[in-house]
Amino acid sequence: FFVAGTLISFPRNGEDYSIIILSLNSCIMGGIVASAAFSFKTYLVWAVPIMLALAASFSLWIDDSAFLVIGQIFGIPIMLYLAWVCNRLFMKMIALQFQNRHLLEASEQANMAKSRFIATASHDLRQPLHAIELFVSSLEAKPESRSLPEISRIRTSLDYLSEMFNSLIHLSKIEAGIIKVNKTHFPLQKILKELKGYFQIRAEQQNIAIDIQDSKAWVYTDYDLLKRILFNILENAFRYTPKGQINLKTGKKGKQLEISICDTGIGISSDQKQKIFQEFFHGSEHKNGSLGLGLAIVDQLSKLLQIKIHVDSELDKGSCFRVSVDPGQKQHFIEKQTTAMAPSDQAGNLLSNKTIYVLDDDKALLDGMQLMIKNWGAKVDVAQSSKKLFELLDTKGAPDLLLIDLYLGEKQDGMQIIANLPKRLKDSIKIIVITAETGKQQLKELDALGVPVLYKPVKSARLRALLIQQFVN
Repeated sequence: FFVAGTLISFPRNGEDYSIIILSLNSCIMGGIVASAAFSFKTYLVWAVPIMLALAASFSLWIDDSAFLVIGQIFGIPIMLYLAWVCNRLFMKMIALQFQNRHLLEASEQANMAKSRFIATASHDLRQPLHAIELFVSSLEAKPESRSLPEISRIRTSLDYLSEMFNSLIHLSKIEAGIIKVNKTHFPLQKILKELKGYFQIRAEQQNIAIDIQDSKAWVYTDYDLLKRILFNILENAFRYTPKGQINLKTGKKGKQLEISICDTGIGISSDQKQKIFQEFFHGSEHKNGSLGLGLAIVDQLSKLLQIKIHVDSELDKGSCFRVSVDPGQKQHFIEKQTTAMAPSDQAGNLLSNKTIYVLDDDKALLDGMQLMIKNWGAKVDVAQSSKKLFELLDTKGAPDLLLIDLYLGEKQDGMQIIANLPKRLKDSIKIIVITAETGKQQLKELDALGVPVLYKPVKSARLRALLIQQFVN
């Protein structure tokens, strides 16, 4: 139709219009070159006949049209070349898009596989580590074992491993979005006193001088999260300061309160300064056995609290971390209500007449838990399956407290068991979940469950304190 229309409608003896027609045709042909990006063959079949028909029209109806005909014919390969280039570029763009999509999907699958591996490895490692913690705690309770240097060394190693796993849990909680910010006005000295008590012992062990200066300042932020930030920065300073000193001091900077932690350690090179807040990052030569999560948690928590952290460092001379927080006001201070820890003799009395059921599919953990809780004076019965638990409930009645593992093997789930408990039992017994699960979805579900949760490996002192707290409350 286009070819016929070109031949029929071309004006006879229209020399005056020939240049206009040629210009319009060139604009149209050039304008539709972009269509060749989708299909070069379509452009070829459509454009070439029209351009040849136009050349024929010039030859038939225009006198002295040799120049126009030659120009039209030479224009055909130029237009075709442009169309071919456009088509090649478009096809390459489509191929790159599919390639990028494939790489993105492969990257996402790799990340999912890595997350599953870490979650599985974390769960499988926490189980035996928790069992070791239970048996070592039972040994420590015996006077004849307490003084053995081997027990002390095992305890040190266990505490170190527990801290590494706790870092993973903390990071998982941040990523799952279940950490709640509770900003209050409080004296900074409360945190500094806790840090000083812990790190002075650490400094003596590493033969490092530490100076945590007292402060009369008040701050307005989340107490626990700020303490974790300062703890992790100090922990990082100790890891990378083989000798010398570490100082913590506070001061005003504009309207903000600035907490500075400086060390005389190995320092940070300029090219690594931004990388230190990445997960699992270590310096190129200094790993010190850590997971490389401490400063990643600092970075995430600082974003959560909307506080700024500035780092100054010089290689082989040391580093300074400056944390800026909002100042607080004493008149708005509300003393945090806490449950007073009972002395050991009172604690024994609190647990001595209590019955505790423990549900876990790992027999070694059940044996260790039973031994440890019996040492505290409580009556303990254990169950390795939900069926055994309900048999205990039918034969011996309801306990005062139920310790339950979240994952109990195939077709058994701790949360489902809690949900299936009769309402009268839910209202009358206290429940504590102990789990090695740290996936984002599991953390969210546990947060919504509304019961106390302990993550394996659980220190005996932490478990005992929580048991006492349940009965005191």
